[in-house]
Amino acid sequence: LADLAGRFEPADRPLLDLALAAALGADGPHDVVMRTRGPGPESGRRLLVRLLRGRDAAGRTRIHALSRAINEGEPADTPAGANERRRNLVLRRVTDGIIHDFNDVLTVVLVNLGVLRRQTGLDPRQAALTDAALAGAQRGAALTRRLLNLVRGGEPSGDLATSDLASCDLAATVAAFLPFLQGSVLRDAPVVTRIPADLPKAACSERLLELVLLNLAFHVRDLGLHGFAIGAAEHPAGQPPAPGMPEGPALRVLFASGRRPAGAAMRPPTRALETVAQLLRERGGGWRVVSDGQGEEAFLAEAWLRAEARTAETGTAEAHGVEGRTGDAADPAPQAALRILLVESDSLVRASLVEALGELGHDVVQAASGEHALALLARDAAFDAMIADQAMPVMTGLQLAATVVERHPGIRVILASPHGQLPAAARRFLQLDKPFRREDLAAVLASRAA
Repeated sequence: LADLAGRFEPADRPLLDLALAAALGADGPHDVVMRTRGPGPESGRRLLVRLLRGRDAAGRTRIHALSRAINEGEPADTPAGANERRRNLVLRRVTDGIIHDFNDVLTVVLVNLGVLRRQTGLDPRQAALTDAALAGAQRGAALTRRLLNLVRGGEPSGDLATSDLASCDLAATVAAFLPFLQGSVLRDAPVVTRIPADLPKAACSERLLELVLLNLAFHVRDLGLHGFAIGAAEHPAGQPPAPGMPEGPALRVLFASGRRPAGAAMRPPTRALETVAQLLRERGGGWRVVSDGQGEEAFLAEAWLRAEARTAETGTAEAHGVEGRTGDAADPAPQAALRILLVESDSLVRASLVEALGELGHDVVQAASGEHALALLARDAAFDAMIADQAMPVMTGLQLAATVVERHPGIRVILASPHGQLPAAARRFLQLDKPFRREDLAAVLASRAA
């Protein structure tokens, strides 16, 4: 025991003594986290020590000590820590299930309203009501993604700077987050957005964009500046990128305010702009402040975000105001009709997608499960693409995809799932974030054709 205690920091030895006394008095396991001592890199490391009471062949009491190193940032694997992780795992699974079902409902709303918006001759008032309903559904989609990020916390799928797979729709993210900014930070200040709806996706997470917007809103509010404006455009191809940014597609985003009204209060400046600069640069973006707004001039700054490469030409509709215009975006250039196998266990979602895909000019065959899809493929594999929901019972979309690419490599697989919920093994397939619009279906099928 003296040799064991000698391995640890003197301040931690009373903890070891208590654990030993507990182990001698009752069956275990009895866990304690200790810090190692001594020269070299092992000093200061945390060890989880588990003590178990036993008896030898002669019936004498013995204490068995097991230990393992705890990596930096890893929680101690004590019973309390294990219970906390189990609770979090259950919460995550329940939340994932709720989000999946809610996203299915939003998909039905978005797809059907999108088809209605284009197939019928709506008068201006009916079109405005339809657009408002579409915008509300898109805000609901953003809320489910924020809920998912909240539950998953600091997991890799929600990481700000290191996720190479993170992407988001700039117009939709801004439109969904601005009501919160207006209600909680900017209050009665006017907000104006000029963000085209057909921009390529930004190569960053929604969470990062929300943090950028939140910091800038605090900066504008604290300086007593009037109003907040956001504009965006695609960085012209062939032009040099922003300083410090790699070559490739990019988005340019402008942030501005009005001037400070006479008599308006001004709080001491914070580090909000420094935080924004750090967030963007860690994600490979650029940042430049033209005017910080502390003098007589208004606030003006520009940011550059890496963007995903375009896969098809799209229309040029702009999103104006808080909610934006959701009904005016043009489809990608017309494509040849595709024969598509649609695999979706929810009959309402399946029927809605059949309607949208048919309206886009494609021939659709339906399957209600992975097993059903494989049976159909065994009889006839002449499909151009397969769209499969990830969260199907018995056989997931990814399991089905792995089988299909092995047996029918000519079929392009598209997996549908809430943003960020597909495992790393799904990176080889095209992905369709739920909930999605008719335009998103058109875009991913254009990617398939490309």
